[in-house]
Amino acid sequence: MVNGKEITDVNQVVEIKPQDVILPSCYGSSEDGCDKVLFRTSKFIDELLVKFYKKKSFYNAETSEDLIGHLIIALAPHISAGITGRIIGFSKTQAVYGHPLFHCAVRRDCFAYDTFIPIFDGNTWKNIKIGEFVEKLNPDKIVDAYGTKAKKVENFWTLGYKNGKITNVKINEFTKHQKSKILRFHLEDGRLLDVTENHKFCILNKDKFFKKKANELKEGDYLVVPSESDFEGKNIEYINLEEYFYDRSDIVVRGITSKIKLLIKNIGSIANLGRILKLHASTLPNYIFRDSYPLTFLHMLFPFFDKTDISILDDRYIAVKRDNVNIPYKIPLNDDVLYLIGLYVAEGYCRKNTSKKGFYQVSISSSEEELKEKVKNIMKKYFNLSPSEEHEDHLTFSSRIVYESFVNLLKTGSDAYGKRIPVLFFNLPKAKLASFLRGYFDGDGSVDKNELRVSCDTVSEGLLADLEFALRRFGIFVKRYKYSKKPGKAVSEFYIRKKKEIPVFTATKLLILSDYCNAFYENIGFSLRKKQNILKNNIEKIRSKGMKISKHKDFVLPKIKSIEILNEQVSYCLNVDGNIVIANGIMTGQCDGDELAIMLAMDAFLNFSKKYLPAHRGSTQDACLVLSSKIIAGEVDDMAFDVDIVDKYPLEFYKACEEWKMPWEFKIKQIKDVLGKEEEYYNHKFTHPTSDINSGVLYSAYKSIPNMEEKVIGQIKLAEKIRAVDENDVARLIIDRHFIRDLRGNLRKFGMQEIRCVDCNSKYRRVPLSGICSKCNGKLIFTVSEGSVVKYLEPSLSLAAKYELPAYLKQSLDLTKMMIESVFGKDKDRQTGLGSWFSK
Repeated sequence: MVNGKEITDVNQVVEIKPQDVILPSCYGSSEDGCDKVLFRTSKFIDELLVKFYKKKSFYNAETSEDLIGHLIIALAPHISAGITGRIIGFSKTQAVYGHPLFHCAVRRDCFAYDTFIPIFDGNTWKNIKIGEFVEKLNPDKIVDAYGTKAKKVENFWTLGYKNGKITNVKINEFTKHQKSKILRFHLEDGRLLDVTENHKFCILNKDKFFKKKANELKEGDYLVVPSESDFEGKNIEYINLEEYFYDRSDIVVRGITSKIKLLIKNIGSIANLGRILKLHASTLPNYIFRDSYPLTFLHMLFPFFDKTDISILDDRYIAVKRDNVNIPYKIPLNDDVLYLIGLYVAEGYCRKNTSKKGFYQVSISSSEEELKEKVKNIMKKYFNLSPSEEHEDHLTFSSRIVYESFVNLLKTGSDAYGKRIPVLFFNLPKAKLASFLRGYFDGDGSVDKNELRVSCDTVSEGLLADLEFALRRFGIFVKRYKYSKKPGKAVSEFYIRKKKEIPVFTATKLLILSDYCNAFYENIGFSLRKKQNILKNNIEKIRSKGMKISKHKDFVLPKIKSIEILNEQVSYCLNVDGNIVIANGIMTGQCDGDELAIMLAMDAFLNFSKKYLPAHRGSTQDACLVLSSKIIAGEVDDMAFDVDIVDKYPLEFYKACEEWKMPWEFKIKQIKDVLGKEEEYYNHKFTHPTSDINSGVLYSAYKSIPNMEEKVIGQIKLAEKIRAVDENDVARLIIDRHFIRDLRGNLRKFGMQEIRCVDCNSKYRRVPLSGICSKCNGKLIFTVSEGSVVKYLEPSLSLAAKYELPAYLKQSLDLTKMMIESVFGKDKDRQTGLGSWFSK
């Protein structure tokens, strides 16, 4: 039914369903329409089924109209995640007609290398740099003509916004992209985020999120930072050091001789146990004498103990051979140990010397006697260690096992620049995570006596991201402030002794502002009485005016202070289930892509295997590795959410336009208003009726014009006629974004190309001395021609001659021309024609 009327007439308007598509069949185009291509494909599929697979034919199409009603798969470049659709007809245009939800189910943009995103692998949360993570995945499948590389992943999630809350969203794929211009956003809360120009940020207005492209944002606009993103923690009782050192031949177990003697008594003699274990006659007595057993020996003993009796070995220790430092093999992850490790991350460092008389040391700096005593007690109780050195401002503990546990097992970092929160700790219950954070803030945190705020300092970019991620679990927002200073007196004296210039260090201060100090006090706090009392007193007595950064419920809205244009960089993407992901703590749109490929569903199912996908560029673009059978309206790219679904605009809307009001100041019903309701898929209406969807422009002039010369001339002439367009800037963009990149790229390919035989297709990196193919004596030719290199040189020079371009761009073009002429020589005919394109 449409407008309440039953469908009785073929001329009635029928609302398109979200997964119905009308495919292009433009007979004025130089390319075959979808009707012809898919019809031929259907005949091929049927023949393949019958002749190769010995099955019945499937499509049995006599004309392209017989394909109406069949299923297709739509696929965007770079994603390899298809969406199922149904053919309901063909148009005379060169465009795919589909529901907004359908088109927005396949999109992507990119982040820079150093962007931190949270990742969950099914067991643990990590806070990773997207570039570093993707490089380790080593994406090697080129999925489009632009050199984009992709890697499908399973069992990975990140944090996003879904169903009105911050929650886990599944990651389907990571991609690595060629260099492109990057915009850096500086926010008033100290955050930075580097993204490509078309990446979308979340903008909050009246409890609704909508997106805006990066290149549409300006200084003073507000972005969105969630102050809370909690998840269920996973309790870990202890760390088993034996499991970490299990393959190390230099690690021994001690403290089990009395249990071994009981076992020997039950078996009969040392000799009997030695024979059973197939040990040399002197080996076992030597172990017993030294009370030092290799880890492999311990594993050999376990079968001799009942599961109920295995606990009699629980008080054992592990050590390094020929080292008298014994460490309990299990370190409990209780409040004390977590506190100690937090204190180390704040004020600790590790050193080693691997010479013959080397050392492995863990030091924790503090001049607070209360804190030093606590460190000594915890180290003695849980690590069986006493300080090897005690100084006024630090304690040092010597143990290779503790050193490796801190640096290699927990990966806390050995110096200030490498400090991180151990991955295990992100996933702990909040009470335990609070113990770690309490230790960190006791060591590095401070409380302002005159203002209600808590702060800490670090030079580690990774630790900054880790602390923000950890504190967000408690609903605590932090602000960043970067500053530079010279080191303290002790460090300065060191540089003076070495006759070196005293360096200036750049650090970042994390500020817990007044609105969140109470959450910090109640959930984390300080164990140092002095700091905790100051904070308590400030909360009770200082009347805070609230932080200056805007807030809305659980979201903080920092302003954009400045936008910086960076050089071109490689960028990275992730494709997620949903629309919004959190990067550097900022809510942004998921990665997008705009183009669309269509294939018959049977073609995708029948002719798919990773083993025989073509190797040439772009081939895997049409390989559907993941398929979504149903579009969930709330999970597609939310561009579609801003589509108006009214049948007419009221007079008040036009008056608001005359008054230059912002879009959100006038309410019009949109798709986002019906999400989660029965009408999220239908009754979306339209404002401008038409008698024929084929009555407009059928296909783009860019497609119909046969050569680049006419295309550029047409574009420039159009720019000259339109008052809103600067033709000089259009000329600049054509050269800078297209021509000069193509010239240099093809010149590079020409210098790196292979030589090909026209007869047997053999390829050579260099021409054989004979000058002919060494396999068949055939003629050898270039695989990259001179014409493909120089095709844009003349139009570029002509544009530069007629229009006012930046001096730098003109010089870059002149240098490119010189490089081309150094390879191919000067062409007099070509030079006489310079400027002829645009001189008319």
